[in-house]
Order: sequence, then C-alpha cells, then structure tokens
Amino acid sequence: MCKANLDAASVLTSEPEPFSPPKPGDFTICLICSTLLRFNYALHLEEATPEGLRELHDEQPEQFAIVSAALAAARERLRLATRKNYRQN
Repeated sequence: MCKANLDAASVLTSEPEPFSPPKPGDFTICLICSTLLRFNYALHLEEATPEGLRELHDEQPEQFAIVSAALAAARERLRLATRKNYRQN
C-alpha cells in the first residue's frame, strides 16, 4: 500500500447509482498503486484481506466479479503507465 492521500472513492456496483457514500466493508482501488482497499467500520481505508475477498466471493459473487475486473483493469493501467514512463526516461 502506497499510503497516498486519497480524497475520493468510486462506487463499484452492478447497479448504476449517481452517488453512494461508502459503507463499512465497501471496496475501492488506489489509482496510484492499484492496491485493493476496504473501508473499515470507522470508514478508514485498509488493505483488503484474503479473508475479506473470500467472504465477498462466497456471499456476493456478482460483486466479487465486478471488484476483480476493476482491480485487473487498474493493475493493467498501472503496468502500461509504468512501462510508458520507463521508455520516456
């Protein structure tokens, strides 16, 4: 986890919502380092645990698929940006 000062979070759901504040247990992804994060009960971000992902997979498989796809896309963007920056230097 890069410890970036995140000041916004996007909703990762299957249903379009104009705005939905985060709730404890919600996931988001750091756009700086592509770490999967989860809001704790005080709504502070923590690195998601394997147990939390298993729980999401077992209890909400559709949401797990959305989170997994978003994480893969974020990691690919980071990989491409890193590669582009490396070539420019």
